[in-house]
Amino acid sequence: TAGGAGDGLRRQGASVLRLESKGKAPLARIFSLMALGDWVSWELSGLYGVDPMPIPILDAIKKIK
Repeated sequence: TAGGAGDGLRRQGASVLRLESKGKAPLARIFSLMALGDWVSWELSGLYGVDPMPIPILDAIKKIK
């Protein structure tokens, strides 16, 4: 879209890939992008040799009583 975040990033020399969600309902579309984000995170962790399972912020939240 004109004037969107992608345009600003392109002007700074970044590559921009536009992703479209799947699903008819808004919630389905949100979850489709969340699943994609999870998959990308998992794949990148493998490429960089990082264990994808530890999530310190979630561990801290679980300890709150």
